[in-house]
Amino acid sequence: MSTTYLSRLNRFQATGLHLLASLAVLIFIFGFVKLVWYPQQLFFAANGFDILKILVAVDLVLGPLVMLIIFNPKKKSLKFDVIAILICQLLFLGYGVWSLYTVRPAYIAFVEKEFTLVKANEIEVDDLNKVEDPSFKHVPFLGPIFIGTKIPESKEKRDELMFASLENRGIQTFPQYYVPLKNVQTQMLANCQTIEHLSLDKSRKEALEKVKTEIAAPTQKLLFCSLLIKEQQLFVAIDAEHGEIQGIY
Repeated sequence: MSTTYLSRLNRFQATGLHLLASLAVLIFIFGFVKLVWYPQQLFFAANGFDILKILVAVDLVLGPLVMLIIFNPKKKSLKFDVIAILICQLLFLGYGVWSLYTVRPAYIAFVEKEFTLVKANEIEVDDLNKVEDPSFKHVPFLGPIFIGTKIPESKEKRDELMFASLENRGIQTFPQYYVPLKNVQTQMLANCQTIEHLSLDKSRKEALEKVKTEIAAPTQKLLFCSLLIKEQQLFVAIDAEHGEIQGIY
């Protein structure tokens, strides 16, 4: 970025270029976050949209606005000013992406009768160090992953879980008790229900019926299991015959 090139622009051209560049970066970030870290309904249910709104406000509104105000092609410090704006904007953008990363959905754990969303920041390093199964030694970067949970046989460990529950930490936040979802498939299918048996209002049932029509074959039977998220209730659709996850709705 040369001073000569910048001096050829007026403040509106510079602001327009800044706005387009910011928009392109945000579109890329949105696509990655929506498809990888917060897929399907989790983007809105797990507060991903709320954090992204702040990024949009700063990087798509405030950044170009500051550029519009301070850009003056006659200033000797023009290059320094532009670089300072870009650095500040990138730092804030990095902080926003890091925030999305640290609270991203990591696992969707089946616990007793339903699924529970586990965010990456809910899993402690000390518990990861206790994991024996290599599949669960690291929080997934490209999550979330469906997993099962198994209550420990040791009374001492069960007591630890009981005390942890007083701090709002359920078994789903302890990766040392994770098992592959197939290990709890029988239990999962036994506790999932057809749409007719769900305790929901008419409009919600109609929405799930529409989902069923769109994703299931005419002869395929779908079961729905509650997915607990603090912000709202969703359902995991499961193939009744094979126990395969069909999606989150």
